[in-house]
Amino acid sequence: MATFGLVDESDRAVIADVGTFCSRFGFAGEEFPSAMFPSSVGVIPAPSSSSKSKLSYHFDLNNFREHMTIYNPNIARGDVTSDNSLVQDWDVLERVYEHAYSSEYLSINPKTRPVMISEKTTGPAHTREGMRNRVKLSELMFETFEHSKMFTAKDAALACYANGKTGGIVVDIGFNGSVVSPVLDGYVDTRSVLTMPVGGLYMDQYMAGLLNDQDIKLSPRFRYLESVTAENTLSYPPIPVQNVDPVYDRFMAL
Repeated sequence: MATFGLVDESDRAVIADVGTFCSRFGFAGEEFPSAMFPSSVGVIPAPSSSSKSKLSYHFDLNNFREHMTIYNPNIARGDVTSDNSLVQDWDVLERVYEHAYSSEYLSINPKTRPVMISEKTTGPAHTREGMRNRVKLSELMFETFEHSKMFTAKDAALACYANGKTGGIVVDIGFNGSVVSPVLDGYVDTRSVLTMPVGGLYMDQYMAGLLNDQDIKLSPRFRYLESVTAENTLSYPPIPVQNVDPVYDRFMAL
């Protein structure tokens, strides 16, 4: 991501890429993202039918908490894998941006900066649903975070720019699938984009199946405790956990 001329450090644009599996945030002109963390968020529902503000959100998913479920901005609640390239949960997306802007990562006041947001090449940008998605995203950026400017760009085109190119063939192997996109002069030829429902999730499931064929059973890490035996060897005794949400259990087993 090259910049030209003199740019005030406090005015550099925020670059946001919220994927299904991982979110990346950084600043224009920097070679690598300043923040990378899972897009999925652990949520503990309120004990009663309270307002949404009573929900507690957690990004340290490996730290098990009773009744904690998993929400993802790009996946409908109650699922852990499906993705249709549109934002499904705006409350969670807002939490993801808050987490990225916090002192733990970028530590910025978004009011003073423009933001560039990547959008998927396969997203239905010109459909009614796609336009509603962009309008809602604009409301979030301008009304909630009060960014001064906002711009959206296809992720394939941004990948070319990041490598000093204005065109090329971009292969994106993601969580839920793979996409091959031709880019010419900074524009993605959406008519020639090829997709395949094989990605990281499929490979994980395939390798887990190979292990299962050898009677090697996989279990989520939070169900075991790593300890050292008297013989100075590692041991993994099971931990008695209760009130495990089934969505959290499936997610941690991926």
